[in-house]
Amino acid sequence: MKAVVRPACAAVAAVVALLLAWASAGAHANLLNAFPGPGEVLERPTDTVYIEFSETLVESFSSIDVLDASGVSVIAAPSEVDPANPIAMRVTLNDLPNGTYVVVWRTLSTVDGHLIRGSYLFSVGDPIRQIEQPAETPSDTSPAEAPLRWLLLIGAVLLVGVPVHFVAVSGLRAVELGGPGRATLVWSGVGSLSIAQLGLLAVQAATLAEGGPLDWISTGIPRAFELGLWGRLWVSRLILLGAWVVITLAAIRGTGRGARWAWIGAAVVGAEIILTVSLGSHSAALVDFSIRGVALDFGHLLAAALWVGGLPALLFTVRGARRIKSLGERRRAIVRIVERFSALASISVAVIIFTGLLSAWLHVVEPGRLLSTAYGRTLLVKIGLVSPLLLMGAVNLTWVRRRLRTPADGELDRSLAWLVKIVRVEAVFAAGILLASGFLTTLEPGRQVALRGDQGVRAEAGVDDLDLKLRLTPGVPGNNRLEVTTHSSRGPLPPGSSVELRVKSLDRDIGSERVVLEYEGEDVFAAETDAIGIAGGWQADFLIQRPGEFDSRTAVRFEVAAAAGARSGVRPDPVLRDIFFALVLTAIGIAILVTGLRHRGFTRDGGLRVGGAGVLGAAVGLAILFPAFLRVGPAVPEINPILPDPQSISIGRSLFADNCVSCHGTGGRGDGPLAAQLDPPPLDLAVHVPLHPDGELFSFIKWGIDGTPMVGFGEQFDDTEIWHLVNFLQTIPP
Repeated sequence: MKAVVRPACAAVAAVVALLLAWASAGAHANLLNAFPGPGEVLERPTDTVYIEFSETLVESFSSIDVLDASGVSVIAAPSEVDPANPIAMRVTLNDLPNGTYVVVWRTLSTVDGHLIRGSYLFSVGDPIRQIEQPAETPSDTSPAEAPLRWLLLIGAVLLVGVPVHFVAVSGLRAVELGGPGRATLVWSGVGSLSIAQLGLLAVQAATLAEGGPLDWISTGIPRAFELGLWGRLWVSRLILLGAWVVITLAAIRGTGRGARWAWIGAAVVGAEIILTVSLGSHSAALVDFSIRGVALDFGHLLAAALWVGGLPALLFTVRGARRIKSLGERRRAIVRIVERFSALASISVAVIIFTGLLSAWLHVVEPGRLLSTAYGRTLLVKIGLVSPLLLMGAVNLTWVRRRLRTPADGELDRSLAWLVKIVRVEAVFAAGILLASGFLTTLEPGRQVALRGDQGVRAEAGVDDLDLKLRLTPGVPGNNRLEVTTHSSRGPLPPGSSVELRVKSLDRDIGSERVVLEYEGEDVFAAETDAIGIAGGWQADFLIQRPGEFDSRTAVRFEVAAAAGARSGVRPDPVLRDIFFALVLTAIGIAILVTGLRHRGFTRDGGLRVGGAGVLGAAVGLAILFPAFLRVGPAVPEINPILPDPQSISIGRSLFADNCVSCHGTGGRGDGPLAAQLDPPPLDLAVHVPLHPDGELFSFIKWGIDGTPMVGFGEQFDDTEIWHLVNFLQTIPP
């Protein structure tokens, strides 16, 4: 036995060591969008700074300040959370003279309670000049939080898995389930959860209070309970834990149907504890997907609880069954236990796989972020631990179960020994998986991370006989070297040739600027320019003139980040997200249906009931899937394919006046005649439009915004009209 379990423990320990080396606690309520944006140079002063973050904020612990080059605050009033957008804050400014300013922000997420800080520069009138910025603290997350969340998960899965096992799996009416072993099994989950609760409160109190332990008690703990959702979830979990203890005591002391119903009640309360964990998860913070995100996370954790939380209980009940004196009765009892557990585990594994795949995509989005972010690497560690766990489960499901069902003479005890060995190793790997999950809850999701890329911006185009390569260095708003390499299939450009560009922003109507490049030799033309003034999408129109030939014209589009080489976070495509969610529900329903009707662990009536639940799940998935497929069409371009010329803007202005003024007002400020009747009220388009790229604005107009009165206009406007409207919205002055 030790020869099997000890290597498994060593393997899991090695993987966890790798996890600890890779994973560093990260921030959660991160800057998502901002106006003015990082590195932006404004032509005219603004009276507002507006920042969107990635999670709902606690207003009393979140703030924005704006400082001038001397470090003096220029805000006119304290910042506040936008009542129409709880993930955003705004602050009103005094009159700003030309110069560079520092935006300093602090946020505390109401979902996970993590406190983070950051800052960035913007400028009015003049190019940004480097001034000293406050030191940034990526996160105040304690290194103790991940192990504490591990204990929280262990406790939660045991509080569900053990009662469910006693009710639905054991079936040992002839075997006494009492004794010290059961007490250890039952109360280990309570102890783990209690330690996690107290530890997480202490960590949160230390984060919110300055000073030592006395300040944590006098200041930090009261503040922790002011954290909105975090505080409510902590208190709810404590109350549910107390209820679980009371119900479980009744189950232990009771007999017959009364005890059975008490165990069912304990399982229900345990599931509610898991729900409090899901309500504070990364999935709960998914914009426009929070309810479905919580359901996804809850299903994933609940399935894990039914499977891995039941592993210790399986060992306990198998040991009890081995005490049955009659060989035939002992074999029937053990086979019944294994069959029922296998049926439950089969459904759980299907749910874990399907929900896990969707959750991974939602929080990482791009495969490259699996290796380039701490969250992605930790997720790979978790997947690496899940794979052998699934393999061992498959061995139990097929080989061991078959040997138990039809054992040869004297083979029952040997088969049971293999079952116990494999289940113990499974439990070790399950503990490692829960530890990886604990780390994931403290890390910034991979989709939110701003990645470092190659220095500068590159783009290519071809026209006539020319291949053109554009390079912008360092590729940030402000002064840049703009370089164009020309390659002609007919050889070098003749003397007297010229290359010039006209660059313009694709996000805002700030005019265009002509840049004449100087020839530097070897087909390279270059110039220093400050024409690229803001982060976002840009278009460069080429004009290549060669003596005695027709002019060559073409254009390229490219993205300029706020910081050199930085690549901002990504969002999952909303249409694909809805389709994948529906497919997951459908797949889970089919898996439950097949397992219920074919698995030996269910009686005929039980299999029909489980199969019926599967049919219902599949039907719900299909009901969601068909409307989602109706939204599928050609991919929405990231950049508006229609140039914002006067004609396009005029068409968009007319569409806005006829369809949008009643809610958004004539100036787009959210003060239309119907605004007061809407909940939440319409947003200030002058502030919000610059926060979103062309493709997102198109999607908002065509399909609407979930959870708001903003409905889709896809049936009223064709795609061209929507793009005209986008062009007009981007001309609304701040």
